[in-house]
Amino acid sequence: VMQGRQFSAVEQQKLGCTRGCCGRENPEAAAAAVTMSELASCPWHRMNAWLLAGGQDNSDWLVTTWIAATMIQARWRCYHVKRKKLDKASTTIQRIIRAFLVRRLLSKRRKAIVIQRHARGVITRNRLRAKHRAAVKAQSLIRGFLGRRRVKKKRLGMDQLALTIQCAVRCHQARRRVQVRRDAAADAKARVAGAVNIQRIYRGIQGRNQATEKLAEYNTAMEQHRAATKLPAMARRDAAIKRVDKIRLDKFEEMNKAATTIRKLWKGKKTRRKYQQLMEEFARHVDNVITIQRYARGFLVRLRMWRQAVRAEEELWASLEIQRVWRGYLGRVKWEAKYEEVWQKEMAAAMIERNIRGWLARAKVGRIRRRIARAEFERARKRFRAAQRIQALVRGVLVRIRFVRRYARARTAAVRIQRVARGHALRKRLWHQVKAQKATYIEAHARGFLVKRRRLHLMLSLTKTTSMIWNFKHFDEATPAVHLQCCRFVLMQRCPFQCRLNIEKFPRITRVMRIQRVWRFSLWCNSAA
Repeated sequence: VMQGRQFSAVEQQKLGCTRGCCGRENPEAAAAAVTMSELASCPWHRMNAWLLAGGQDNSDWLVTTWIAATMIQARWRCYHVKRKKLDKASTTIQRIIRAFLVRRLLSKRRKAIVIQRHARGVITRNRLRAKHRAAVKAQSLIRGFLGRRRVKKKRLGMDQLALTIQCAVRCHQARRRVQVRRDAAADAKARVAGAVNIQRIYRGIQGRNQATEKLAEYNTAMEQHRAATKLPAMARRDAAIKRVDKIRLDKFEEMNKAATTIRKLWKGKKTRRKYQQLMEEFARHVDNVITIQRYARGFLVRLRMWRQAVRAEEELWASLEIQRVWRGYLGRVKWEAKYEEVWQKEMAAAMIERNIRGWLARAKVGRIRRRIARAEFERARKRFRAAQRIQALVRGVLVRIRFVRRYARARTAAVRIQRVARGHALRKRLWHQVKAQKATYIEAHARGFLVKRRRLHLMLSLTKTTSMIWNFKHFDEATPAVHLQCCRFVLMQRCPFQCRLNIEKFPRITRVMRIQRVWRFSLWCNSAA
């Protein structure tokens, strides 16, 4: 185990002290000295014996070790204190730098926001101004175009109105006739299509049923054929696979055996050759081999004795080393506990400070963010309201344009309807006037004809009445036949007059007055007679 191990400086010093104490350099004297030192009954006596034997060098070495440990501890404590100060200073510097960076970032952000707000305002105002000019220009162009189109439509409409009405009436009549013909043709076509569809569906059902039956028969036949051809094929394939596997295994075994035999023969030949060469080499260097063995045995004996001496020395130093290490361990544990306690307090304080600083920074940043968010929300709300106002204005303009167009169309339609109605009423009134004029003309001619005929009848009746009056003077002398003829003549004169009164539809008072006048005339005639 110890072969090839390099000893440290402490072990070399211990070994030197042991050699100085014993005063012997040969292995036998060292072994005897170690044996005497092991006879001590306790570690204290062994320590005293060791110090009495030659402990001045060891005491110097212990003092040197203590001074070195003290210096190491002082350096470590100094490094720890400096490290704490540097950590605290770095924390303070980081806090100040972070605050400076945050303030600079917020300042840049505010400046950028102000610049962006002004830039957006300028851009928005320019856009609104351009849109306003474009809207005014578009409105002027559209109004001019609409005015020209309205005038043109009015001119064309006044010329094409009669043609439009005639065309509409003719189209309506033609559509009615065409619709009647289309309905008749559609009914006939629907009947034919229904019959064709019924036949097609029935034939399709019959064809699908036949195809399904034939497909089922074909599938059954194919399954039987496949089963009949598959089983022998599978049997032949299985037999062929087994035969090929057997041939392959036999061939592989033969090849393996041949390779094993060849490898065995080659290794045997190679090993025999190496063995023969080694035996020849040993036969040539027998003396050298014996010398090497002698030196090796001596080296092994000396190494064994040296290891035994080192083991004895290490056992002598073991108790002191264990005590020293244990006391150092207890001190380190106690110091580490105190250091851990102080470190935990410092870390807790640092964590509390970090958390408080973080909370304050987060609260400050949260307030700043909320303020920024409120400002952005206010700007967004203003933009939204401005957009709503712009949209309302645009919608109002669009609605007014659409309303003006619709009002113009409605007004044009109303004017056309009124013009058509007024023209129809005027033509109807003119036609009634013409009819009234014609009726008046006809009535005038009829009245003239009736007056002429009545005058003629009146002249005839006066002539007859005069003759009757002359004859009535001789009434007493007349015969009954003459009396009857006179009565009939009077009745014939009265009845046609009443018929004419009824036909001409004179008012009742006029008819009564005329009847009375005729009756008075007849009475006067009678009285005169």
